[in-house]
Amino acid sequence: MIFFKYKFYKFTKLELENYKINSIKFNDIEKIRIWRNKQIKFLRQKKTLNKIDQKFYFMNDVKKQLNKKKPNFILFAFRKNNILIGYGGFTNINWIKKEAELSFLLNNNLAKKVKRYNKDFKIFILISKKFAKKISLDRLISFTFVSRKNQIRKMENCGFYKKKKVMDKSKKNYCFKHILKIYDDKQSNKI
Repeated sequence: MIFFKYKFYKFTKLELENYKINSIKFNDIEKIRIWRNKQIKFLRQKKTLNKIDQKFYFMNDVKKQLNKKKPNFILFAFRKNNILIGYGGFTNINWIKKEAELSFLLNNNLAKKVKRYNKDFKIFILISKKFAKKISLDRLISFTFVSRKNQIRKMENCGFYKKKKVMDKSKKNYCFKHILKIYDDKQSNKI
């Protein structure tokens, strides 16, 4: 089985309760494609992805990042009881500023259940924060469409603070830029 494993870091002990983040398997990419297409309105993705596009992206763009000491982005699977329930990662990584944009997408069926989504998202943030510390990132950034009030509320409950409102050119819609400082102990207590 093909795994998309980053050489600079092995995903170990990045877990909480029965959740964990780890390497994406080749078999995961079709599920991810379906989830992305069904939730396209929440993403900066402009068009639906077909199977060829998805495979090409992982076998070319993602694969190129795997051997880098400082990859431009890091994608990982989000699993509960070893079952893929979502994925996300750090994109637009700026190793000099020690910051990255946090991305997250949950299985469509789970994303529709608000309580479940809230718990899964909170745990994803906690594990991602732990990972960010391990790779020496100081802050995570998120751009979230203003219409996603529940997501914004959950992020702010987990320590993200609203920086500013920005226009997302891909969707011609407004987003809020949020920031989570990784080493801020006051924020850690909120989570």
